[in-house]
Amino acid sequence: MNAATSFSPTALQIFELFKTLPVDEQESVFENLRPAQSADDFDVPDWHWDVLEERERLHQQGLDPAIPVEEAFQYIREQLRARRQAL
Repeated sequence: MNAATSFSPTALQIFELFKTLPVDEQESVFENLRPAQSADDFDVPDWHWDVLEERERLHQQGLDPAIPVEEAFQYIREQLRARRQAL
């Protein structure tokens, strides 16, 4: 298995399109994707770390299985639609 097999078909299409760009445009994309700040510059609230630690603990116990990102996005979209309709 190579690294590309874990990417979605859409991501693979983006990678292929990226490879067709001229080198100067590829460099421009990289520059725009780089964070303006270091991750260390952001203040992450303690409760967020608590949530992440709990999710990791549940995952290791098999109680919070990983799901494909496409499925997660679909779930999020459905939740947002339901909230909008409730308003």
